[in-house]
Amino acid sequence: MTEDTIPLGEPDPLAQYRELLDLARHAARRHADRERKRAVDLVGEISAADRAIAKAREEEKQIRAEVIAWWRRVAATSANVSWLPAFPEPKPDLSARPEQLGEYLGDIEPATKAFQSALRRTSWLKR
Repeated sequence: MTEDTIPLGEPDPLAQYRELLDLARHAARRHADRERKRAVDLVGEISAADRAIAKAREEEKQIRAEVIAWWRRVAATSANVSWLPAFPEPKPDLSARPEQLGEYLGDIEPATKAFQSALRRTSWLKR
């Protein structure tokens, strides 16, 4: 038996090495495919989050414009009342919950009507 021959029953080191290389290559390919898919998924999630942020900003801008317009209508109603001081425009309430906007408006609208009714009564009393 020469030094180059492998005894029977012993695994061939070269075959084992090739098998390990093949396993490593397949594992690297699977890992790269998984990471590529993960990157695509993350880009999609980031894009969806950006769209949601843009939508929220637009909704916030619209709601602010509506609140300021409402405030100006109320201020115009009370502008002729000399004993009632003018108040600055309302500032956004950062603790407000957007999903409760309907409830907030449900509280504000009756209060506004009551305020305007009270102002009309005071102007009738002065006449």
